[in-house]
Amino acid sequence: MNVKNVLIAVVVWAAGTAFSEAAVPVITTPPSNQTNVAGTTAVFSVAATGSAPLAYQWTFDGGAIPAATNSELTLPDVQLDNAGTYAVLASNADGTTNSTAATLTVYSAPASLFFDDFSGPDLNPMWQTNLPAAFCGSLLNGYPTPALYVGAPNFGFQTLDGSSAIRLTNTLAQLKRCGWSSASNFITSDFRYEVRFNTMVQSDATSIDGFLEMWIIDATNSSRYDIVSPFGGWYSASPYFFVGSTIDGTYMESRLADTNNMWYRLVLQGAPGQNMQALLLSDSGTELAGSTLAHGAGAYGSGFRIALSQVIGGAGSRYPVDVAVDYSKLTSGFAPVITTQPTNEAVAAGGVVGFNVAACGSGILTYQWSYSGTAINGATNSSLILTNVQAGRAGLYAVEVANCYGAAFSTNAVLTVQTSP
Repeated sequence: MNVKNVLIAVVVWAAGTAFSEAAVPVITTPPSNQTNVAGTTAVFSVAATGSAPLAYQWTFDGGAIPAATNSELTLPDVQLDNAGTYAVLASNADGTTNSTAATLTVYSAPASLFFDDFSGPDLNPMWQTNLPAAFCGSLLNGYPTPALYVGAPNFGFQTLDGSSAIRLTNTLAQLKRCGWSSASNFITSDFRYEVRFNTMVQSDATSIDGFLEMWIIDATNSSRYDIVSPFGGWYSASPYFFVGSTIDGTYMESRLADTNNMWYRLVLQGAPGQNMQALLLSDSGTELAGSTLAHGAGAYGSGFRIALSQVIGGAGSRYPVDVAVDYSKLTSGFAPVITTQPTNEAVAAGGVVGFNVAACGSGILTYQWSYSGTAINGATNSSLILTNVQAGRAGLYAVEVANCYGAAFSTNAVLTVQTSP
């Protein structure tokens, strides 16, 4: 016997055995969870190694999906009944390997619950002359002052900057309010009520105080409401953003610098598990003022009505209020809004520093922090903690907050690293 040839044969056989075992498919990149709006396309993919050829079979909730035999699974026009767990079996002549399961979450597409573009010539019959006697934005001695409802406002339709609009021009006595509320009740815990308006000219001669208010009113108890107003202040000389609620006792005001003849958007929105948000936005969507109420949309469990109004809170005789409204709309489902921006931070070299963001929005919110415009690997929480910070990490930090309806981008926060002299 030639011992040398036997040893070579053993080595070849052993190597062949090891190679055969290694050729069983190994999944190197499993499918990841997906969140989609109904009607969009969801895509799952997998990457695997092993001796060719590799075959694939995708499953949905444990059952094989017909003809789903590629490394990528594309699901067009997903609907609510497509939500569930998806996995894939990778196989070859040497064996089969199952991937971990990935979850597909499907949210209903944003639904228009109500829209009025105020195109005239008649007022939408949905609006009715029905508002409670309620406080206004004039805070006397720290307490909101009630105003008496006097009925429907005077109005006319016009075209302003190419948009159809309703012009509300009224003269009101002290602590008087005019306006409408919706005849319809809306039942949803995930909504955004938005009004686009033009300030026209706010001055002591043309318009003061509450030239525009928007409301959410409990459908079964009109004494329970949230109200928001870009209030003109003392003869429109000191405008501010006013937010009040009889549901949780919230009364907040913050100064703002609005501009005459400018379009803005006023928003009240709520989503499950989040407190209600009141926002004043520029026409491009930049937040100019905002407040978080101390209750969620679930406070309107029996439904709610929406409302628009004008009010005079100042003492004296009679005063003008004037505004143009392009549209009033109520939708379910909304993209994230950043309510607390990350702030500039300073840290000594070698220290620990953190950035934080707060946001609201429908469904699941995801976060991605970036440094000087480049995504930071693994920085996917609402807080970013940096340890052992050195001078090379100084710079601009920001975060993108996203959900299935869209994304919001924070302002940049500057990190300064202080080194020893």
